[in-house]
Amino acid sequence: MLMERFSGVERASASAEDPAHTGSLNPSGARKASLLISVIWGVWHWPLFFMSARLDPGMPFLFPLAYLVITCALSVLLSWGTLRSGSVWPAAVGHGTISATSSLAGLLLKGPAIPLLGPQPTSLIGGMGYIILAQVLLFNRRAFAGEKAAGPERVRAVAEV
Repeated sequence: MLMERFSGVERASASAEDPAHTGSLNPSGARKASLLISVIWGVWHWPLFFMSARLDPGMPFLFPLAYLVITCALSVLLSWGTLRSGSVWPAAVGHGTISATSSLAGLLLKGPAIPLLGPQPTSLIGGMGYIILAQVLLFNRRAFAGEKAAGPERVRAVAEV
């Protein structure tokens, strides 16, 4: 639904060939939708950071902004996996894995972890691979197209979810 809104695709009330959709999905709509979802995802977690001790008293807003960059990268990757597979499972399993492993790196350190730069996958250094891969996918015109690899029916089915 969100991809359709950004793509400019209108739902048809009754179409003979395809009752659910008309037109084709625009890859830029998928990119815009994944970026909007990433901002919502990042801001949704901000109260957790502001209520916890994860913030540096000298720079209280730097870590939430860095986390927003990481959620943008992760959202692009999880959206791409969802569109390519035609299933919501890559995003669900990926989000669960990231949530489960974010505290693992801090447990393996001898000293305290630095939330902004530390080894967690939600920090700038720990998430550098995610950021680079997400940029490659965002700037590749064919990465979010989905029609050639997954078929238009699967991309439309995912767009409805």
